[in-house]
Amino acid sequence: MKNSEKKLGASLWVLGMMISGNVLAQTCVVPPTCEELGYDKVASDCGSLAKLKCPFDDSKYFCTAYTDMNGKKIAEIGDYVYTDAISAEPISGRIPVGIVYDKSGKMMSIAQFTGETADQCNSYTADGTAGWKLAAMEDMGLIKSNVAKINASLAKLPNVPQIETSKQSGGTSHQESLSCMWKTSGGYACMDKSAAINGTSTCCDRSDLPTFSHYIVHALCIRTFSAGGAGKDPITTPTTYKVGDVYTNDEGVAIGTVFEIESGGTHGRILSRTSRSGTQAQAIEYCDSLNASTGLTWGLPTLYQMQTVCKNKISGFAENVEYWTGTSNETYNGSNTCSNWGGHKDPTQNYSYFCATSF
Repeated sequence: MKNSEKKLGASLWVLGMMISGNVLAQTCVVPPTCEELGYDKVASDCGSLAKLKCPFDDSKYFCTAYTDMNGKKIAEIGDYVYTDAISAEPISGRIPVGIVYDKSGKMMSIAQFTGETADQCNSYTADGTAGWKLAAMEDMGLIKSNVAKINASLAKLPNVPQIETSKQSGGTSHQESLSCMWKTSGGYACMDKSAAINGTSTCCDRSDLPTFSHYIVHALCIRTFSAGGAGKDPITTPTTYKVGDVYTNDEGVAIGTVFEIESGGTHGRILSRTSRSGTQAQAIEYCDSLNASTGLTWGLPTLYQMQTVCKNKISGFAENVEYWTGTSNETYNGSNTCSNWGGHKDPTQNYSYFCATSF
């Protein structure tokens, strides 16, 4: 430990003891809090760093150092990330690249988008940084759990909106409880004052969209960073696809067929190359098993997605075959006009199924 850090820690300890022993005896003086004395961390925040415990609150700590081995600041939730620095306060005259939402080294974009396309994230740059992608459900969950700190940081930036967590108004009680819908790389997430992020059909019932004018879809971009800041990456031209194309991974292995694209063709959804059959539970288990081998988040396609598969005549799809979907216990059975819907089925029965994911 550096001498300056020892002196600072010792000073804090002595000051705390003086306050606990003398100031409290003066009833006309309100003693400072642990936070005001610098004990503003919990033990886990300090990690392996040396730490001092607040004299009158065992749960509050002061880390005698809060830097990495190279002397660069370790990020805290709500910190501002610049290309060459991380700061707890905005740096005058500079626009941050992003806001920290995960101490493992992830930041969210300052910008928020509306709509259902991931193309904004793919082409988004901030002070020369590229490599942004659409937030996943897990990311939105972390942002939700830290939204108070994140909004406090966003509030210090001029003309920057905060993360919306208030409920909508103007619809039925069910519609109003939906609040903001957020597009994710694996579907949709919802955020309101009382509920955590989730992607259930109850929260994100897309059937209300045409009749509920306040039902706006938002999107956030995310990116990793290092202890020294975000750095600048060269901007690369992404691969574009069209419906019916075979989607391959970085090793050139075909893992799906594109059945839906977003603006520009750099992002969309793919269907597994072949169908299988089994109970609903077996179908869900198999789709989940594809996550580890592909690095994507798979699941049963919804009724609307299966209708899109049918209309786009995606290879492997067969007419008048009953397919499991991710919409409750419903199946999809497409005719030559793709108008049949199937219906609610016993989840223990065997039906065909595909898996789907976003890219």
